[in-house]
Amino acid sequence: MAILLTLATVVSACSSASVSAARGGQRPVVVATTSIWADIVSGATCNDLVDVEVLVPSGLSAHEFEPSLRDRATLEDADLIVANGLGIEQGFDRTLDASVSSSTSLLRIGEAVDALLRSDDGGIDPHVWLDPTRVASTLPALQESLLSIGVPAAPLGGCIESLATALMSLDSEVTSIMATVPDIRRRLITNHDALAYFADRYRFEVVGSILPSNLPLAQAQTSNIAALMETARAEGIDTVFTEPTIASDDAATVARSAGAKLVPLLVESLGTPDGGGTATYFDMIRSNARRIADALG
Repeated sequence: MAILLTLATVVSACSSASVSAARGGQRPVVVATTSIWADIVSGATCNDLVDVEVLVPSGLSAHEFEPSLRDRATLEDADLIVANGLGIEQGFDRTLDASVSSSTSLLRIGEAVDALLRSDDGGIDPHVWLDPTRVASTLPALQESLLSIGVPAAPLGGCIESLATALMSLDSEVTSIMATVPDIRRRLITNHDALAYFADRYRFEVVGSILPSNLPLAQAQTSNIAALMETARAEGIDTVFTEPTIASDDAATVARSAGAKLVPLLVESLGTPDGGGTATYFDMIRSNARRIADALG
């Protein structure tokens, strides 16, 4: 934490001044691919130092998003694009790369963390934001990118430091919430293989997922569904966790077979397809923690 906060106060005033002058004093524009990273960027800039836009609408998954011509123009007009990376935007990675120019930079922020591999195929799991400590570890890279587009160095350092502290406090809060869950109950079946970082941080085991690959559009294999049904029945797992951004018909089938309940979590968006959801990243993490603890505690 001390190292992180030291990095978070690095000042690059000369770079900031020159870029700011080139922009004529206007606030830089940052486009984040998801509402989650948009909220983190807003927090890192005290909701005041940049204009933040979201590419993927709330309630949609970045896995399945296809940018329109207007979206491409939005990306090209940005000073900085903050993408998650690690494959979650693979459907429009080329569009992101094509948007980079002398006036538009790209940060794949998830690549700044200690990434985990997916258990089913050995690929990198992109859902790094489900561990607040890993989000905190991305802040030096975010700060560097923000300085490079002209965000004033002095206030930015304070904003970054405050956000880092808040993220570590959030982690402590989630740890406290999870303390109500007995070790024997810390086993998860999910609709989508997305909770590895949560499980790694808070001592859970992901027993299996309906959609075990990185691509929610992939068809769940009948053999995998049958195996999860058997596992749930044999081990007395009575909860299947789902996401509103991804179809849960197969999850419902597994739950019915095992006599389990479905519990929805917000994973890839602050919002839901019906316009519901949480307002901030912090709200999302707290809500998920409480839902998991209530279901398994």
